[in-house]
Amino acid sequence: MRGFHAFHRRLAPSLDHRPPKPIDWLRGPMIEAWGKPAVEGMEAAHFAGASLDLTAKGDQQAVAAAVGGTVLPTGSVRTEPVGKTVPPTAAATAC
Repeated sequence: MRGFHAFHRRLAPSLDHRPPKPIDWLRGPMIEAWGKPAVEGMEAAHFAGASLDLTAKGDQQAVAAAVGGTVLPTGSVRTEPVGKTVPPTAAATAC
């Protein structure tokens, strides 16, 4: 049985693509205050993650190429939203 649970824990993240819900004592008042559709939207936004802006010390284009990002008009490099990982060696060598 222990083997089954270990297998399930490894497999479970790939099966469940629904946003996690806050605990009931927090979610209930949020639904009362803003309504269920708004709270579900908040949950989806938190689950989707956010992009990351990096400030390059050197060549912004090299950093953007290394991390798969886009150079912004301010000179920062914006990466893709969470879910994509940035290889640490690629980012370090581009700086």
